[in-house]
Amino acid sequence: MKKLLLVLLVATPALAQDAEPAPTEQKVKFKHRTEIDFGGVEVNGSVAKPFIGEVIVATPADNYPSFIKLRTDFAPEMTQSVDQVK
Repeated sequence: MKKLLLVLLVATPALAQDAEPAPTEQKVKFKHRTEIDFGGVEVNGSVAKPFIGEVIVATPADNYPSFIKLRTDFAPEMTQSVDQVK
């Protein structure tokens, strides 16, 4: 009963929606060339760089043990595959 009520509550707003009118196809026309004039624009600024003698100190990377253990041999799998061939 609760599921039916929930479905009705969810579906009711969908029934109240108006059908969308068919879109009228209009061609959009763009200019082939756009010109932007930056002649009247003045940009002021200065170069920011470190001062002479400034030292940047970085902390060393922490070395954590790897969770991945590299295997040196696959002997158990090799013997198992030989047993399957027999």
